[in-house]
Amino acid sequence: MKRSWMINRRALLRGAGVALALPALDVMAAQKRGAAMTRPNRFAVVYTPNGVNMSQWFPSAPMRDELQLSPSLSPLSKWKRHTLVFSGLGHENARRPEDRDGDHSRGLCSYLTGVHVQQRFDVIKAGVSLDQLIAQTVGEKTRLPSLELAIDPNRGGQNCDSYPCAYMNLSWKNSELPLPRERDPKAVFDRLFNVGMDPARDRLRRSILDFVGAEIQQLSGKVSASDAVRLDEYFTGVREIEQRLARLESFGPLARPPLVPPDEVPDEFVPHVELMMDLMVLAFTADITRVASFMVANENSNRPYPWIGITDGHHDMSHHQHRSERQEKVAKIDQYHVSLLARMMERMAAVKEGSHTLLDNSMVLYGASIADGDNHEHYPLPVVLAGGGAGTIRSGRHLHLREKTPLCNLLLALGQRMGVNATQFGDSTGALPLV
Repeated sequence: MKRSWMINRRALLRGAGVALALPALDVMAAQKRGAAMTRPNRFAVVYTPNGVNMSQWFPSAPMRDELQLSPSLSPLSKWKRHTLVFSGLGHENARRPEDRDGDHSRGLCSYLTGVHVQQRFDVIKAGVSLDQLIAQTVGEKTRLPSLELAIDPNRGGQNCDSYPCAYMNLSWKNSELPLPRERDPKAVFDRLFNVGMDPARDRLRRSILDFVGAEIQQLSGKVSASDAVRLDEYFTGVREIEQRLARLESFGPLARPPLVPPDEVPDEFVPHVELMMDLMVLAFTADITRVASFMVANENSNRPYPWIGITDGHHDMSHHQHRSERQEKVAKIDQYHVSLLARMMERMAAVKEGSHTLLDNSMVLYGASIADGDNHEHYPLPVVLAGGGAGTIRSGRHLHLREKTPLCNLLLALGQRMGVNATQFGDSTGALPLV
């Protein structure tokens, strides 16, 4: 490979109406001789509903320099050095004594916006969520400013948990506009690679790789051996997702079992949630976007988890009334949800970006807006941060913070690491130090 041959970080392989972005390669290093390759940082939110079993969530010892995982966080054992666990975070704007009900909707809306929403139906007013503030800052550097993903449908109707259903949203473009989530993995894939415009591909079920095959061959002949391995792994991942999508489609429309709410897809949850998370990793790998949010389930979700032995609804069990059998079921669901994060971290760690990995160059905020689901409290919040933030985060620790440290202190710190020029967010009292 000639040293003078370089390609741009935003380079795309094009063919027959499709555009395939590329992963980070050595050949994309800065044109200037000896300059270091830029480390783009990514920000993702993985949100879970209904709170957690508090007794099994937080590490037993508040050790700042050694992370000791609790039972619920045990799936992260392989990734301890890439994980920060927080205790002491609270979200005062998610709770107000004058509001009688609505902790699910108010907590969800406040989680990334940092604002307290009023219990009114004549006006919708929230705030710009952190993910969208970041998208305004870095979105012009990528094909898509952000991705908003979910498993359950967007909530419709007028009243959701004593608030307008608009507040049952995580991402807000501005104070009056929540962003709908996409739950169809094929629609997400088509959006990432512009393949929806090509009816021939859908009709013939051809791979996107077929349309850019000539460019792939030309590129493969010019890159180094290490870049060739990265390209092969990336293209294999793209093809694997296409095949999984095809398998899902071959079963036809999902049959809804009786007595299951219309926003539930329990029998297909596992392949659905894993595929959506893999699409998020793929979007980061190809630098199609650097901002994503993913709701594992809607607030108030009463999904059962029969594949881990729980046939009771999640929301029902979260109101445990201090009954040990219910609390144990909640803890088992918590551990399963955390295993999804561990799976995502494993895939991100497998993506090489120079001498680092995608996990090193990302920040994944994982958690919930409710602490104990039985009393609907918003303190202490169950929050975990995965990834190295492109070298700006010292992980592998449990940060035991002052009681009711504002969650917005953490959100402000993450926004600053993504280039947001702000010294205040929501009710923050200062950016949380993460190094």
